[in-house]
Amino acid sequence: MVMAQDNLDYFISIYQNFAAAENKSTRTIEGTIAAIRNFERFLNSPDDIKNIHSEDLRRYIRYLQSRQKWSEHPTISKTHGNLSPHAVATYIRTIRAFFSWLTRVGFLNANPFVGVKPPKVTRKIVPILRFVPKNH
Repeated sequence: MVMAQDNLDYFISIYQNFAAAENKSTRTIEGTIAAIRNFERFLNSPDDIKNIHSEDLRRYIRYLQSRQKWSEHPTISKTHGNLSPHAVATYIRTIRAFFSWLTRVGFLNANPFVGVKPPKVTRKIVPILRFVPKNH
């Protein structure tokens, strides 16, 4: 029998308390919760976190790679192209970290996503700013 406390909502509320007690920033907590909620919607609100598997995260990666930027925003135009590889990788790292936390605190026996790597992201080369003194 699946208990109400086996769903993601229950664990999200516990995570909020743990993260606040660990002095994580409000933005970190909100970002993690937003990423987990987005994943939960993609999975159609699973009743039991033990039924979430690595293939679910791989399907989610493929979904994110094809998702339009701002697709869930009510007023911004959807013509901005797909999510960047960096955005996709950030979602995946956040979800993996949440499930690592679930494992670390004993809610799961094993992290189902331990073998799933985020997609590769090309490195951005940032130009170096150089100070050129003025000749007097």
